[in-house]
Amino acid sequence: MLVLLHMAVMEVVHPQAVGLWHYADGDWALSYQAQQGAAEVLGAWFIPAALSICALSSAVLYALWRFAIAPAGPVSGWMKG
Repeated sequence: MLVLLHMAVMEVVHPQAVGLWHYADGDWALSYQAQQGAAEVLGAWFIPAALSICALSSAVLYALWRFAIAPAGPVSGWMKG
């Protein structure tokens, strides 16, 4: 998650290099450097895509903590009593 956040920031600084790359043979690369023989897939849309994935992942982790792991959560209360 932090890697995607960092890559989104770096996309602003180095838009020609950072991104999601697709090779003709079907391989994919998430890279900080332009890849020879590959086409960049998202271009400037990499920033909102990466930030959306980070936000969704954070929400899922928070929900997991809140409902399953937190000491005051419902699962913890059920296990105690």
